[in-house]
Amino acid sequence: MRVAALLAVPALAACAAPRGERMSFREALGDSPAPLPASAERERVSAVGPARVFVRAALERFAQKSRALRESAPRGSPMPKEHAESWERLLAAIDDFARRRPAEGELAFASDRLEAELSADAQTFGDFPPLLAEAALERVGRLALRLAQLRRARAPKRPALSWPLLPVRITSLFGRRVDPLSGAYRLHFGLDLAAEPGQLITAAADGTVAFAGWNGAHGRQVAISHPGGLMSRYSHLSQLLVVTGFSVEQGAPVGLAGSSGKSTGVHLHFELLKDGAPVDPLDELEPPDEDDRQVAVR
Repeated sequence: MRVAALLAVPALAACAAPRGERMSFREALGDSPAPLPASAERERVSAVGPARVFVRAALERFAQKSRALRESAPRGSPMPKEHAESWERLLAAIDDFARRRPAEGELAFASDRLEAELSADAQTFGDFPPLLAEAALERVGRLALRLAQLRRARAPKRPALSWPLLPVRITSLFGRRVDPLSGAYRLHFGLDLAAEPGQLITAAADGTVAFAGWNGAHGRQVAISHPGGLMSRYSHLSQLLVVTGFSVEQGAPVGLAGSSGKSTGVHLHFELLKDGAPVDPLDELEPPDEDDRQVAVR
């Protein structure tokens, strides 16, 4: 969404420090999914019939059982073993579904439902197995990335925005998620990108610095105005390398990565606004080159 103290997995939070192994952008798009726990590998779910029919049925069955379980489980209780095994089977079904190259509408449905189930369980169970949580987050991110790729393919061609840091490792996606600091279910208006302390942050496109300074929970922030009503914002910086009014070119340094403001660890919170409204950066950024950029949705 890509988090919650409820899960005790930093990557579930927006604005959380990265963890786990990197995986290639090709893997994140679903060509080679990260392995599930061993029990799921022993009990692989084979899709029968159209992928869309199968995954909808699997999600509906899981949702029905999950709702009943959450209604009876005390808040903060450990996740039952049989429910964790149901999660493993569901994620195996999602992998089968993704390999069939589903259409945009089915990707959106599966991504939304999977993320909703993950968030609901995160708020119910105090002991969500960390490896299982990370595996579920990877599937949510993979579906979201594939969906963005399909949308870009049918969109009118426009100048691409460049990623503000390399390698690309996404730790939290744009959209709904459980806020890591408040525990509330809310919208996350950007992408969180893993970074090293002091890592160089660069401009996504040519433009003019509209703001460079301290911005409350965002900490040290740079906002750049681009042609066509687009604005990019770079938050939680440790140091600013530009001032308001500067003209910058795509790839020019604008700051250093840090954890200023309201943040759980060093990372870059990257936002895009179109005519003042937040938009998903994945709809505007081109996929990184496979050779030198990596993405790990954690």
